[in-house]
Formats: sequence, structure tokens, C-alpha cells
Amino acid sequence: YVRPNGRYGAPVVDVTSTDLRCNYPYGWAYGVATVQAGSTVGFRLDHFIDEHGVLNVYMSRAPGKVADYDGSGGWFKIYEITANTRNGVWSFPTDNARNVTFPLPKSIPSAEYLLRIEHISLQKASTLYGARIYLACAQIAVIGGGTAVPATVLIPGVYKQNDPGILIDINQPAVRVIWIQKADSSRIVVSRLACRVSTARTGRYLVARPSLDFACGGELTVIDEWDRQSDSLSSKNRKSVRNSAFTTAIDLLWMAFRNDFRGVVGPSPEDITKFFDNILSGDEFLEISSADELVKWLQTSDPAIINEALDLMVMRGVVKRFVQFFRSENPNLQDKAEIVFGFLACGDTRHATIAYNSGILVDCIARLSSPDLSIRTKNAWILGNLAADETECAESLLSQGVLDIMVGQLASMTSSNEIETYIQYSNMLLWAINHFLKSAPELSSPLVIRIQELLCTIIAMNVEDCLLEECCYGLATIVQIESSGGSPFLDNKLSGRLIRLVQRGSNVSLQRASLQLVGALVAKSDQFTSLLLRNDILSTLNELIEHPLGEDVCWIISNIVTESVEHLNAIVYHPQILPTIIRLLKVDASGFDEDEFGGRTRECCAILANIVNKGQVDSIRHTVSLGGLSALCTALRFCAESDTLVMILDALWKLIFFGESDLIVMNDSLVNMYLKLFETSGGFEGLERLRNRKDRTVADAAQQMLQLIDDLIKSTSMDEDMEQHDEAQPPTDEQVGNGLGSNIGDKSHSEGVT
Repeated sequence: YVRPNGRYGAPVVDVTSTDLRCNYPYGWAYGVATVQAGSTVGFRLDHFIDEHGVLNVYMSRAPGKVADYDGSGGWFKIYEITANTRNGVWSFPTDNARNVTFPLPKSIPSAEYLLRIEHISLQKASTLYGARIYLACAQIAVIGGGTAVPATVLIPGVYKQNDPGILIDINQPAVRVIWIQKADSSRIVVSRLACRVSTARTGRYLVARPSLDFACGGELTVIDEWDRQSDSLSSKNRKSVRNSAFTTAIDLLWMAFRNDFRGVVGPSPEDITKFFDNILSGDEFLEISSADELVKWLQTSDPAIINEALDLMVMRGVVKRFVQFFRSENPNLQDKAEIVFGFLACGDTRHATIAYNSGILVDCIARLSSPDLSIRTKNAWILGNLAADETECAESLLSQGVLDIMVGQLASMTSSNEIETYIQYSNMLLWAINHFLKSAPELSSPLVIRIQELLCTIIAMNVEDCLLEECCYGLATIVQIESSGGSPFLDNKLSGRLIRLVQRGSNVSLQRASLQLVGALVAKSDQFTSLLLRNDILSTLNELIEHPLGEDVCWIISNIVTESVEHLNAIVYHPQILPTIIRLLKVDASGFDEDEFGGRTRECCAILANIVNKGQVDSIRHTVSLGGLSALCTALRFCAESDTLVMILDALWKLIFFGESDLIVMNDSLVNMYLKLFETSGGFEGLERLRNRKDRTVADAAQQMLQLIDDLIKSTSMDEDMEQHDEAQPPTDEQVGNGLGSNIGDKSHSEGVT
């Protein structure tokens, strides 16, 4: 039913192109799906969504047969998944989504339609034509419809290239655009008119108007103050404040106050109390209706206010009422109670303890055997969250056989090839089992080995990525806690399968999970590392160094380097890995200040430091010849993290000291080229910068290194050479590499540097 994509998966970037309708060329689908108005339909994507963005669904009524329709008529939106902007921070619910379902309007006329889904990737939307729109169209025939005539837009025409939702920088603090409710119940959208800064506990708000350049650091002018409790505006003197004062700590919402309407206030924890009276009324009809509304409120509200809302439920006796609902014979009340206790279990420790001591555990465990898989799933969610909260909870649940039940059910579904048939429950079981592995310290070795064998069996199967992801995380934990953990990966076939999962570029979440497992195996023993190297793991890691997963990759490489000389040389003499790592360190200062690359920078420094610490002469020479010493000097000048700076200082000092036993002849004198290269690469400037740091650990280490270098120069009588260094050409990385070891005599090393 879905029309072929003539663009071969490429996104649309020009919103004025007719490709925006249904891609180009609009090849016809083979059939037309008949669907009931008001029913739920959906799309299954080719792979998980791995770019931040928003999702919209449109429909367009065909004038006749949809198979002959090119989409040039009117379109109306029926569904959307927008971005979240809590506390000024962007988050995107569509991340990692693969199946998207939504209801068709009940009131649209019976006819044939194009059903169009689009995902607007905003990762590069800060420049014109940077937003990438991925889309597809299906051919459907709606039956049992109504008589509504929805307002429509044209595609192209629905967007402009500079619309706020198309041209937007999601690296800037997020500001939520909200609806404004007028007295006559009509709605308008307000953007860049005003915003409120909430002091939610008092109910007072500052009403402020941003300057046009607000997103780029402009000013907010406070124009009034609104007292939420009295619904009135009070006069207030104008004053200006920089936007950073707001965006660092306070959630910004656009609001406006004009004539006959006022801005809609953002949700607060107290909003949940409007359901309490009916829930406590004893009237089953009111109980069901309000419990349903309360659950919807919990599921859709800002996570930042959920814990306070749960506190109100506890204090007002509503949680006790939900305990009764949990044991009720009414399946609707049971369902809502299970969801509420799921929220309690995944709240903070106070709420998890309340759920644990509420008396529902016996029923919760029994429902793991319910014939209704949705009931099983909700109760596994509760138990998994409780296991994750505290070791005491995990041990208690373990003693009641919860983990044995979960493992047994998962094993049964796996052996009968039903794991994907019941994928939601299977995935929840894997998730819960992982929490037990992390939280229960006294798991028996036979049980852990049984879980390991089961997870390895699933990994070897052709199942959904979400299941493979949970298996990788579980196995990574087992490798760390069990002496024989990881042994199945000594098999070439299974280790090859793991490497292919790392290569699964369509799913970053699965790649991250599989990298965690690879890292755990590498840290476990040389035997696992050797097998992974024989399966060419380095080619895969090399492709991901500059990927968003680069920090994880570099952490693995750093561990490989520390294990043995053989493994170290595999990294040092790989044609691409070490040059790439050194190049990434040789960036300008901004590269070290960005949170996005801070972790990778630290791990790159660790790789070079580990090569130096291993003390192999040839590998050190080769690393320096590629620019390793210069890269460390660059990091010394611009890196901000204290632990990383101490590691860099230690590695640089060892390199300079190593140079004393690897002198070369320059201008008829023996010269420590490592020290020369340190000087010409800005090493001394870096040391001077660090001497003034408030962090005394780093400052003292820098001062100590300066003193050691000074003592070294004096003890080797190099003062004259240092005074004349301006007359000689500065050494290059290649010069050091080519000249190392020449004319040294008995000062050369054969084993290593200490």
C-alpha cells in the first residue's frame, strides 16, 4: 500500500519541491488498504529513527481513485509528535522509534486518500536547507466515515524555508511555543511575543518580552508580573536581564496577555488533585473515569513534576485507594492501578519503597503468569523498577523467585520461536532481568550462566534490534560480575555476530549497546581481545572514531593498548586509527570546550598516554613521528578537565625523559628532540596556563613538571643549545621519527622505557 520511494531514501531539503508530497517519482503502490474511520493505522519504518526531529501525519482526499492521484490537492494534519522542551533542554520522543501508529479521524468522509507520514530531522536545521524531511505515502480507502470538511493546506506550500520549525538551532536553549486560549475559546499561536518565568511554588510569574535577537544572546525586558492565584496583572517597573540568567535554570514558555485573553499556564503538580475526589468517591463509574484521566495525566506530563504529583497522591490517601484498585475484580481499575504503581516504582527511592511496602507484590508476581500479555508486561515493569531501586528490594524479589520466573518464561518463548510474537513482553523481561543482574549482588553462578546462555542464544537469532540491545547490555554486565562471563564469545561465529551488531549503522542505540559488550570483553582478558582482533574489530572501530559513539570506541581502543605489546602494536601500526586519533586532538580550542566531544578527547589522550606508559621504544617513536607529542601539547593548552590534564602532563614528562636516552645529533650536538618538539608545539605555554589554575592538583603538577624540565636541562648541560634554538629550524614530527636512535651508542633501549 506504500508508494515506492523514487529518491531511494534520500530526504527532501527544499520545501518548495513537489517531492515533498510523496517523493519523486511518485511511483504507484500495488494496492489500496481499506480502513474504518476512527480505527488505528500506522507505518513501520525501514529502520529506527536515529536523527532528532519531529513527526507529522497528513491526509489528502483523492478526487477519484487514489492510485491516479498525485497529491496536488489539499492536505490536513491528523497526528503529530513534537519536541519536548523541559527546562530549556530539547528532547525528541521520536528518537529510536520504528513503529508509528495513530487513529484516523472518525468524522472524515468515506473516500480514497493519500496517507502521508513525515519525519523532519532538525540536527542540521540551523542553516537554510539543513532540515531533512523523510516521508512516505500510503494509499487507503476510508469506510464508515462522516461528513466533516477539514481545513487544508497545499504541499508544497505548508512550509517556508525560513519557518521557525524548519530553520531552527536545536543546540540553542529550547523555548516552547504554546497555545493561547481566548475568551471565546478560539485559539491562536503566540511566538516571540512574551515568555513567563515561573516561581511555581508561589504562583507568581514574570511576564517578559524578548528582543528579536533573543536566541542569539539578546535581552528580555520584564514588563509586568502576574499573580496566578488572583489572575491579575500588577504594575511593575521595566528592567532588562540577559537571557542566560533565565536559560541556565528556568523553563521558558512563550506567553502573552492581550485584551480578552491570558496565557495558558504550564502544568503544575497540583493539577493532578482535580481527579482525587472522584477516585475517593466510592462510585465505580467516577472511579474508572477519573483513574483513566489521572493515568493519562501521568503519561503526558512533564517528568520534572511527576515526583511532586506522586507525593500529593500519597499524602491525600489516593495511593491507598489504588492498592484497592490493584486487587479489584474490575479489569479497568486493575489496569490503571498497575500503571500508577509502575510510576511509583520508577520514581525516587521514597516512592519505590511505598510501592514495595504497599502489599501488592504477591499479586504482582502472580500476574507474571496471567494469560493477558499486557498484564504481564505492566507487572514486569513494576518488578523490574523495584529491582533497580535498591539492593535490598532486588534480593527480596530474588528470594521470592521473581528472576527465575522471568528467565523461565523468556527461555520458553525463545525455544518456541515466540520471542518476536510477544515482542513487547519479551523486551520488558530482558529489561527487568538486566536490572536484577546490576542490582542483586548474590546471584548464584549457575543462574547467571543460564541467563548468559539464553542471551547469547537470542543474540544469534534474527530478532528485532530492541531485543538485541537489551541482550548486549545484559551480557556486558555478566562479563563484569561472573568469572566465566563472556566465554561463549570465544566462539568465532558469536564474536563475528557481535561485530556485525556494532556495524549496524541504522540503529545507534544497538551500536552503543554492542560496543559496551565489546568493551567489557576487552577489559576482561587478552584472550577475548585477540579473538576480536582476528575478526577484524579494528576496521569497525576505525569507522566509528568520528561517529557520535567515538567516546565509547576510543575507550575500547585505550583498553586494547594496555593489554599486551602485540595488541598495542596492532593499534599503533594500524594505517588509520592512530593518525585519526592524533588529528582529532589537533583541533582548535573550541573542540575541547564542547560537551559533545569532551569524552572522546579524554579517551584519545588516554590512548596516547597508555602507549607512552607501555614503554615500547619503537611504538613511542612511531607515535611521536605521527604527531602524538604535538597532539598532547595541543590538548595541554586547551583541555579543561583536571584528570585529563594530569594524565597529559604525566605522558609528556615521560616522553621528554625518554628523549634523554634517544638523543640525535643536530649542529654537532646531541639534542633531546622530544624536548625541542615540546617547546615548538606550545608545551611551555600550556604549562604556564596551568600554573595559574585554581585547581591546585593541576597547578602543582604543572609547576613540578617545569621544575623537572629545568633540572633536566641543567643536568645534561643543554643550556647553550636552548639559548641557540632560535637559530636552528624547529623540529618536525617526521624529523623526530626518522632521526630517533641514531648515534646513541649504549643509550639505546631494547626492552622498554621505565
